Amino acid sequence: MTVGENIKAYRKKQGLTQKQLGDRCNLSEAMIRQYELGIRNPKIETIRKIANGLNICMNALLEDSWAEYVDLITEDFVLSSQDETIKQIIQHIDAIGYLFRADSKGNAWIEYPDGTATDITNTELVALKDETDNYLKFRLDELRKKKH
Repeated sequence: MTVGENIKAYRKKQGLTQKQLGDRCNLSEAMIRQYELGIRNPKIETIRKIANGLNICMNALLEDSWAEYVDLITEDFVLSSQDETIKQIIQHIDAIGYLFRADSKGNAWIEYPDGTATDITNTELVALKDETDNYLKFRLDELRKKKH
Protein backbone atom coordinates (compact mmCIF):
# COMPACT_ATOMS: atom_id res chain seq x y z
CA MET A 1 0.00 0.00 0.00
CA THR A 2 1.10 3.59 -0.59
CA VAL A 3 1.61 6.10 2.20
CA GLY A 4 -1.68 7.76 1.24
CA GLU A 5 -3.56 4.47 1.33
CA ASN A 6 -2.05 3.73 4.74
CA ILE A 7 -3.07 7.16 6.05
CA LYS A 8 -6.64 6.56 4.90
CA ALA A 9 -6.77 3.04 6.34
CA TYR A 10 -5.49 4.09 9.78
CA ARG A 11 -7.71 7.19 9.80
CA LYS A 12 -10.81 5.15 9.01
CA LYS A 13 -9.84 2.45 11.51
CA GLN A 14 -9.85 5.15 14.19
CA GLY A 15 -13.16 6.59 12.98
CA LEU A 16 -11.69 9.97 12.10
CA THR A 17 -12.72 12.28 9.29
CA GLN A 18 -10.08 13.92 7.12
CA LYS A 19 -10.81 17.20 8.90
CA GLN A 20 -10.35 15.64 12.34
CA LEU A 21 -7.03 14.11 11.35
CA GLY A 22 -5.95 17.38 9.77
CA ASP A 23 -6.79 19.22 13.00
CA ARG A 24 -4.72 16.74 15.02
CA CYS A 25 -1.73 17.25 12.69
CA ASN A 26 -2.14 20.97 12.02
CA LEU A 27 -2.80 20.21 8.34
CA SER A 28 -5.75 21.15 6.19
CA GLU A 29 -8.47 18.68 5.31
CA ALA A 30 -7.59 19.27 1.64
CA MET A 31 -3.96 18.22 2.23
CA ILE A 32 -5.05 15.01 3.97
CA ARG A 33 -7.37 14.29 1.04
CA GLN A 34 -4.58 14.91 -1.50
CA TYR A 35 -2.23 12.57 0.38
CA GLU A 36 -4.87 9.86 0.62
CA LEU A 37 -5.71 10.12 -3.09
CA GLY A 38 -2.04 10.07 -4.08
CA ILE A 39 -2.25 13.51 -5.67
CA ARG A 40 0.59 14.67 -3.42
CA ASN A 41 3.22 12.76 -1.48
CA PRO A 42 3.86 13.99 2.05
CA LYS A 43 7.35 14.98 3.14
CA ILE A 44 8.93 12.89 5.86
CA GLU A 45 8.22 15.58 8.48
CA THR A 46 4.54 15.50 7.48
CA ILE A 47 4.45 11.70 7.73
CA ARG A 48 5.78 12.02 11.28
CA LYS A 49 3.07 14.60 12.10
CA ILE A 50 0.35 12.35 10.71
CA ALA A 51 1.72 9.28 12.51
CA ASN A 52 1.74 11.26 15.77
CA GLY A 53 -1.81 12.44 15.07
CA LEU A 54 -2.87 8.82 14.61
CA ASN A 55 -0.81 7.67 17.62
CA ILE A 56 1.02 5.11 15.50
CA CYS A 57 4.61 4.44 14.52
CA MET A 58 5.77 6.32 11.42
CA ASN A 59 6.89 3.00 9.95
CA ALA A 60 3.26 1.85 9.86
CA LEU A 61 2.49 4.60 7.34
CA LEU A 62 5.64 3.99 5.32
CA GLU A 63 5.22 0.19 5.18
CA ASP A 64 5.87 -0.62 1.50
CA SER A 65 7.18 2.87 0.75
CA TRP A 66 10.13 2.81 3.16
CA ALA A 67 12.77 2.78 0.40
CA GLU A 68 11.38 6.01 -1.05
CA TYR A 69 11.75 7.82 2.26
CA VAL A 70 14.91 6.42 3.88
CA ASP A 71 17.09 8.85 1.91
CA LEU A 72 14.90 11.76 3.00
CA ILE A 73 15.34 10.80 6.65
CA THR A 74 19.11 10.88 6.34
CA GLU A 75 19.62 13.56 3.69
CA ASP A 76 20.40 16.35 6.19
CA PHE A 77 22.38 14.07 8.48
CA VAL A 78 26.12 14.09 7.91
CA LEU A 79 26.79 10.48 6.98
CA SER A 80 30.12 8.72 7.07
CA SER A 81 31.41 6.26 4.50
CA GLN A 82 29.15 3.67 6.15
CA ASP A 83 25.92 5.07 4.67
CA GLU A 84 24.24 1.69 4.14
CA THR A 85 25.01 0.49 7.67
CA ILE A 86 23.56 3.68 9.12
CA LYS A 87 20.47 3.51 6.90
CA GLN A 88 19.88 -0.10 8.00
CA ILE A 89 20.00 0.73 11.69
CA ILE A 90 17.81 3.84 11.21
CA GLN A 91 15.25 1.69 9.42
CA HIS A 92 15.31 -0.84 12.23
CA ILE A 93 15.03 1.86 14.91
CA ASP A 94 11.92 3.27 13.23
CA ALA A 95 10.49 -0.23 12.68
CA ILE A 96 10.48 -0.94 16.43
CA GLY A 97 8.62 2.27 17.23
CA TYR A 98 11.47 4.65 18.05
CA LEU A 99 12.02 7.66 15.79
CA PHE A 100 15.33 8.72 14.30
CA ARG A 101 15.51 12.49 13.86
CA ALA A 102 18.19 14.67 12.27
CA ASP A 103 18.59 18.31 11.36
CA SER A 104 20.53 20.24 8.75
CA LYS A 105 23.31 21.02 11.24
CA GLY A 106 24.32 17.37 11.46
CA ASN A 107 22.67 16.74 14.83
CA ALA A 108 20.79 13.49 15.25
CA TRP A 109 18.71 12.01 18.03
CA ILE A 110 16.37 9.18 18.88
CA GLU A 111 12.86 9.93 20.12
CA TYR A 112 11.58 7.26 22.47
CA PRO A 113 7.93 6.17 22.68
CA ASP A 114 7.63 7.88 26.09
CA GLY A 115 8.50 11.25 24.50
CA THR A 116 12.09 11.50 25.74
CA ALA A 117 15.01 11.88 23.34
CA THR A 118 18.72 11.04 23.26
CA ASP A 119 21.40 12.50 20.99
CA ILE A 120 23.20 9.96 18.82
CA THR A 121 26.29 10.11 16.60
CA ASN A 122 27.32 8.19 13.48
CA THR A 123 29.80 6.25 15.59
CA GLU A 124 27.11 5.29 18.08
CA LEU A 125 24.76 4.22 15.28
CA VAL A 126 27.45 1.98 13.76
CA ALA A 127 28.32 0.56 17.20
CA LEU A 128 24.64 -0.13 17.84
CA LYS A 129 24.37 -1.98 14.53
CA ASP A 130 27.52 -4.00 15.29
CA GLU A 131 26.29 -4.87 18.80
CA THR A 132 22.91 -5.91 17.42
CA ASP A 133 24.56 -8.11 14.79
CA ASN A 134 26.86 -9.69 17.38
CA TYR A 135 23.98 -10.39 19.73
CA LEU A 136 21.97 -12.00 16.95
CA LYS A 137 24.93 -14.20 15.98
CA PHE A 138 25.36 -15.20 19.64
CA ARG A 139 21.66 -16.11 19.99
CA LEU A 140 21.73 -18.09 16.74
CA ASP A 141 24.75 -20.04 17.96
CA GLU A 142 22.97 -20.72 21.26
CA LEU A 143 19.92 -21.96 19.36
CA ARG A 144 22.08 -24.29 17.27
CA LYS A 145 23.77 -25.70 20.41
CA LYS A 146 20.40 -26.22 22.06
CA LYS A 147 19.03 -28.14 19.07
CA HIS A 148 22.12 -30.35 18.54
